[in-house]
Amino acid sequence: MENKKIILIENKSQAKEYLKNKEKFENAVPITFDFPSEELLLNAHVKFKTEEEYETETIYKGIYDLSLKNTKEICEKIKINYRGIDLFQLFYMDLFKFLGIVKRYLKILEKIKKTESPKEVITLRNKYNSNINEEICSKIAKKIFEKKLKVVNYKTSLKKENPLIKTVGKMQKIFSNLQLAQTNSSHNKILFSGSKSLFETLI
Repeated sequence: MENKKIILIENKSQAKEYLKNKEKFENAVPITFDFPSEELLLNAHVKFKTEEEYETETIYKGIYDLSLKNTKEICEKIKINYRGIDLFQLFYMDLFKFLGIVKRYLKILEKIKKTESPKEVITLRNKYNSNINEEICSKIAKKIFEKKLKVVNYKTSLKKENPLIKTVGKMQKIFSNLQLAQTNSSHNKILFSGSKSLFETLI
C-alpha cells in the first residue's frame, strides 16, 4: 500500500519537533531511526514505523568491508605528516564509522523508497545543529528521493553555556598558548591540546 507522505525522524530533537507540529504534517507517516525517537512517539500514542521493519538479513551485507576499504583508500590519498607521523590516522576510526553510517542509510532509504513509493518525503533540519552525525539521514535523503523531498527547517533553543565550562575552556586555551610559546621548534615535540584519548596512538 502506498503512503501519500512519510516523514523521516532520525533523532530525539526531530521527534519533539514533529510532536509539536503534528497537525502541520497532516497524514505523513513517521519512520524512526533511533530508540529515543521511538520512545517519544510511543509515549505520545503516535502510530509510526521503524527502520527495522524494512531490514532484511542481507540488506547491510558488505558494508563493513567496503567501508574499511574506502577508509584505507582515503587515508592513503590524504597524508598529514609531522616528523614522520601520519596524523590523519588519529581520525581513522571516526572516518570508518562515518562511512559505515552513510552506506547503511543509503541501503535502508532505498528499501523504504521501493517499499513505500511515497509521493512526498519530509525531513526535519535543525538550523542550529552543527553536528553532521546527527542529521546524516536527512542529507542522504536528498540523493534518494530528489524532487519528492521536502525539507522543513526548525530551530531549537540555544543552550546557555555553563560559566564554569567557559572559564575552564579559556584557562585551557591560555595554558596551551603558554606551552606553545615555551616549545622550541628545534625540539622533536608535538603540542597536544584536548583529550588525551584522542592522541593515544601517538603517546
